[in-house]
Amino acid sequence: MQSKKFSLSKSIFISILLVGIAFGGYKVYDMMHDKALGFDIHRILGKGEGIDSWIKFNPKEENFSVKFPNKPEHTTKDFPIPRSDDTLPYHEFQCSEGNKVISVSYTVLPQDWLKWGSKMVLKGAMKVVVSQLKGAHLVGQSINTFKSFPSLDFEHYIGDHETAGTLILVGNVLYKVEISYPVNEREQVQNQLAQFIESFNPEQG
Repeated sequence: MQSKKFSLSKSIFISILLVGIAFGGYKVYDMMHDKALGFDIHRILGKGEGIDSWIKFNPKEENFSVKFPNKPEHTTKDFPIPRSDDTLPYHEFQCSEGNKVISVSYTVLPQDWLKWGSKMVLKGAMKVVVSQLKGAHLVGQSINTFKSFPSLDFEHYIGDHETAGTLILVGNVLYKVEISYPVNEREQVQNQLAQFIESFNPEQG
């Protein structure tokens, strides 16, 4: 039940972000400074669980592949854009393993929205996510490059649960690749997080 709440909230945040980019001026996504994460989400430690037993997931008609521990649930929703007949498509692939929630989600931006630049779109997305999550605290965020695509690594927590992952902008598609887990399980999850992110292979359509 908890994972469903996370999923719904995240989809709403993405729609808010995109409406803000389209109509909202700079106040909606005033840029935040980079802030070091509590740990390197791409670093694989010498100990801890990996994802060797996870299965490759290459959904039909999607432009990415990734590894999940089990078959993810696919949810979709279209969000109306104010003052427009168009909608924003939102897709999420999510599954659970133990206390972890593993997720890949994306939405498609109209091409002309990219005029704001990749850094502003990525930082704007992160700011909206954190500002709308009740009780969320941003540990860190850092602009990066993921397999040649602009990205933003992030880490935030609510209570005793932490979420870490990366936003990736592939053309006009904004992906979010992340794992949520109890804070006290970070060390056990770190290898899986790094390998899960690395297993994500987007294709520019």
